[in-house]
Amino acid sequence: MAATSFSLPTFPPFDVHADGNTGHRWKKWLGRFERLLVAMNITDKKQQRAMLLHFAGPAVDEIFYTLSDTGEAKDYDKAIEALNAYFIPHVNTAFEEYNFRQAKQNQSETLDAFHTRLRQLSQNCSFTDVDKEIKNQIIVGCSSQKLRRKALREDPTLKNLLDAGRAEETSQIQAQFVEKQESSQNINAIKTGALEKHNPSPRDMRKPQNQRHGSNYQRNSNKPHTSTCRNCGGIYPHARDCPAKGKECHSCKKTGHFAKVCRSTPKHKPHEHRNRVNNLSEQPSTSPHDVDPDYIFTLKNNSNSKTQPPKCQVLVKEHLIDVIIDSGASVNIIDESTYKQLNQSNTLPLKQPESNIFPYGTSVQIPILGMVMATIQFQSTTLDANFYVAKGTGGNLLGCQTAEQLGILKITINTAVSSYNARIEDEFPNLFGGIGKIKNTQVQLHIDTDVTPKQQKHRRIPFHIRKDVEKELQRLEDLDIIEQVDGPTPWVSPIVVVPKKTGEIRLCVDMREANKAVQREKHPMPTVDELITDLNGATVFSTLDLASGYHQLELHPESRHITTFTTHVGLRRYKRLMFGINAASEIFQNAIANLLVGLPGCKNISDDIIVYGRDDKEHDENLRGVLNRLQDNNAKLNREKCSFRQHQVVFFGHTFSASGVQADPKKIDIIRNMQPPRNVSEVKSLLGMTQYVSRFIPNYASITTPLRTLTHQNAKWQWQAEQENALKKLQHELTNDPVMAYFDPSKPTTVIVDASPSGLGALLTQEGS
Repeated sequence: MAATSFSLPTFPPFDVHADGNTGHRWKKWLGRFERLLVAMNITDKKQQRAMLLHFAGPAVDEIFYTLSDTGEAKDYDKAIEALNAYFIPHVNTAFEEYNFRQAKQNQSETLDAFHTRLRQLSQNCSFTDVDKEIKNQIIVGCSSQKLRRKALREDPTLKNLLDAGRAEETSQIQAQFVEKQESSQNINAIKTGALEKHNPSPRDMRKPQNQRHGSNYQRNSNKPHTSTCRNCGGIYPHARDCPAKGKECHSCKKTGHFAKVCRSTPKHKPHEHRNRVNNLSEQPSTSPHDVDPDYIFTLKNNSNSKTQPPKCQVLVKEHLIDVIIDSGASVNIIDESTYKQLNQSNTLPLKQPESNIFPYGTSVQIPILGMVMATIQFQSTTLDANFYVAKGTGGNLLGCQTAEQLGILKITINTAVSSYNARIEDEFPNLFGGIGKIKNTQVQLHIDTDVTPKQQKHRRIPFHIRKDVEKELQRLEDLDIIEQVDGPTPWVSPIVVVPKKTGEIRLCVDMREANKAVQREKHPMPTVDELITDLNGATVFSTLDLASGYHQLELHPESRHITTFTTHVGLRRYKRLMFGINAASEIFQNAIANLLVGLPGCKNISDDIIVYGRDDKEHDENLRGVLNRLQDNNAKLNREKCSFRQHQVVFFGHTFSASGVQADPKKIDIIRNMQPPRNVSEVKSLLGMTQYVSRFIPNYASITTPLRTLTHQNAKWQWQAEQENALKKLQHELTNDPVMAYFDPSKPTTVIVDASPSGLGALLTQEGS
């Protein structure tokens, strides 16, 4: 019988580590997967199970094979039951309610779509009255101030609130259509007269626009009666309050009107040399009825002036272009001719611009063709930046933020200190010093009672360090980390005393026998690859170190007996989590991840926490949130090992910056200065160190082939020129300090693969990076 063949569709795998609320996401993913099975008419249980593990992805596959009682290869229902038991208990109601409270209506989102999104978010919240909570969130998060005020004034039901919102949206669309037609007619009516006359006097400005140009008004007397508002310059009468109401003029600093219709005459000194404004500013793409445009500017001298604006050359998409460095611009501009030069291979499609661009002091928009994102390089610094493409050949302009990130521009403010430069950590003095005990958390170890307890013999402690041991035991007792033991002691482990460089000692409990009875918990551990994805776009970083991290988690009283250890002054046991327990790393990682759940811009790997943001403001908001959460839960930080507001930090053996990720310089220096190995064990040690930074070494598999052959079973030891050259090649490749760009899910991705007799290789690229 011929086998049925079919092509598998594209279906996203389940992301185990996306956030702390795994259970809710798993149920949604499973629902979509089962609909896929129905659509593909897959009814065979064995096929269903195979497709489940295939589409769920490698992370789920690895978890699945650690689970017990998953059934046979043809048992689909048993596999679902096992995965549900693993993921669904991880539903975090507090996090779901947090997401619900943070929901706001998006700019292009209708009220019905916002209502549907809130309804979906509420499914995993423990609300007693869902409609009431949704109504309250619509009132808080809707984009219409008129609807919000009406709701607060009348307290309608959810149905009445939605009806009122739909009516307002419909009338708004209809009004905009009518006003657009009237605006077009008015522009045609006054255009000729406006070109022939100078700016109207303050007295004329008080008159309606159609009265100032009599001839045009007469020619268009059959048009709808409209005029120009003297306060905002828009069409009068307004559909609602004048946009200029309560706003400050950027010219005269008075309130009630915009700068473009300001009637105050600016005062200039006689013979004062006037510079031509050349810089551009960014205004959010909102309705002109909502905001007063902001203008940011610098000056460019006329061509006959000796002083010229600062210029430099930068590499954009492997093309060298000239740019003006503008410390007052908030955007980057390239002209149409430069864009054509960069887009010769048609790899830079234009996107819809995010903002309107205005020269300073005018209300006339710069004609923008679109926006592109491209890689820009100056000396050794490379980053991705947005460029607005202006029509014509007006030249190229590099904005303030990009110039600072490239190291071209450095701004020092002496007269004022930004609030974002304040030392936020100084607001939390109770966070530093001592060892904390995290609130409402007790670690319950899973101890297998079928394993026979073992009381190991006491290991003799040398006399010359006994005083130090006694001092350390007293310190741990004073910190409430250990306690004396009275009564039966089924488990007893010996200690090993390890000297520190400072002359102090560290007590290590040999838990090898006790760990045979400790059943490990399986919690997902984050990887560097996940961290690289999360840090995409970040430019400011802080790293936090929990003081004696494991000791900040309290052990449940029923779990303490297995940590009992013997000393020359009697038995002690731990009251806090300790390093020797085999499940400690997973337990601690999960506890800290749950502690930080819901906070943006932070990630922890064990007791190290990294906080990041796209700029100083975002970073400081994220940092304050993390420090608040830690202080509220009585955690403590080691201030000496923390670093704040850095543009480059070392975290988990890698260096992170705005440009990308690099290997830790300390690890690279060790490899560079390493002497040739003298035996197989030292070769394995060398390969272990280089494997950690292998992602930064091109052709790593080919280079290390002569070294790896020495580790094969029955291989004869010989260190010859081939192995020496391989070592030198490795050390040389690391001298280049290669930087890997962050992965951006929104960019087009190319996978390049290759194979050779000595290894496999793959490269992931995005827009040439």
